[in-house]
Amino acid sequence: MMDIDISRIKGLIFDLDGTLADTMPLHLEAWNEVGEKYGLSLSHEEHIKFAGMSTEDIVNIQADKQGVSADAKAFSEQKDKVFLEEKLDDVKPIPVVPDFLYSLHNKFPMAVGTGSQRITAEKIIDNLNVNKYIEGLVTADDVENHKPAPDTFLSCAEIIDIAPENCLVFEDGELGMQSAKTGGMQAINITKTSDKKLRDLLTSLENLKK
Repeated sequence: MMDIDISRIKGLIFDLDGTLADTMPLHLEAWNEVGEKYGLSLSHEEHIKFAGMSTEDIVNIQADKQGVSADAKAFSEQKDKVFLEEKLDDVKPIPVVPDFLYSLHNKFPMAVGTGSQRITAEKIIDNLNVNKYIEGLVTADDVENHKPAPDTFLSCAEIIDIAPENCLVFEDGELGMQSAKTGGMQAINITKTSDKKLRDLLTSLENLKK
């Protein structure tokens, strides 16, 4: 099926933006609306490359690259405000991936690890109506070292009380994949996995707990 040892899996960890929720284009719109005030821009390609990083980290990278002075914390707060007030209602679930939550929440402990701020992540999770399925949420506010450092997912593993080597991480970005693997976890990039293979994986996990 894919390079995953199903027999080792005892807990599931999900990235949020681009993995459970189709928010990446909306975040990019909000980023550039705020960025215009600072003289900063972020391309689609850069946004994909930085997927999983905190807004503050991205602002610092772009400000340095584009020779602009920017208060990363203030920028992040303004960007989240735009997202929550103008974009949140347009958030939709990513196909297939939320099915793992619906089908496996009584069989595997599950957590979400994201580079978003807590206030934004909680609103997105509420919007998707999946908060009842997860046991923990780790956000950019909760760790000092963000993706690609492993801290976010290691904190998730600690919350669900599952050893890292027994966790499977669902991601959509290369930095997130690196984060999971550095933390000693198995990981799957949903953008490089067909819906059929994801459904096959779901069936295998369901069968594992029968």
